Amino acid sequence: TITASRTGTNYRIAVADPIGPAPTGPALSGGYPIVYMLDAGGTFATMVEASIRFSRNNGSSGRMMLVG
Repeated sequence: TITASRTGTNYRIAVADPIGPAPTGPALSGGYPIVYMLDAGGTFATMVEASIRFSRNNGSSGRMMLVG
């Protein structure tokens, strides 16, 4: 969780990182692409499943990190 300094509100942060080594190359700077979700409460699990299916269909180029 992270706490907002002005309001004191707590926010839960979810992170899904892919299994396996990070892709390399000049366009990726040696890391995973990251997808930031603004409101992941109801859709995070769906996005994780979609990214897994995408990576299975497209090989290593589909691996990404999700943050929401």
